[in-house]
Amino acid sequence: MLITRSPRKEDISAIVSMAKDFQQNSLFKDCGFDEDKVRQIILKCIDPTKPYFMTVGEQDGIILGAFCGEISEYFFSKNRIATDLAIYVNPNDRRFTLKFLNKAIVEFETWAKKWGAMEICIAPSSGAYSPSFEKFLQKKKYNRIGFITKKGI
Repeated sequence: MLITRSPRKEDISAIVSMAKDFQQNSLFKDCGFDEDKVRQIILKCIDPTKPYFMTVGEQDGIILGAFCGEISEYFFSKNRIATDLAIYVNPNDRRFTLKFLNKAIVEFETWAKKWGAMEICIAPSSGAYSPSFEKFLQKKKYNRIGFITKKGI
């Protein structure tokens, strides 16, 4: 049975491996990968005093996916917004995606409210666009508000 839970220090290697796979198989593949930076973000997610969030999906002791986010202030006010940093499910475990996302998003919303966020922004930018993910978010009352553009320099 799939469970979601907060990450533990012993999960860091598995999460780093997923982060590397995510980076190497997305539009970010040419951006480099800094394992130490990823480890530091995971440690912030583990620390309940930091404005970072992570939940992992686990089945039979194996980490299948992770949802990572953060709280920040709008640039024009002290009010807060929660945003995703990364959402990933191992390719061989994608059959668990819907169940994992249902649980992870509820947990993220609950966490964001506790941290005083006014709203949540989930903005997939990896190039792995999924119409079904967009529909999933819209069913959860997320509004499509625009688009993302990129240009290498």
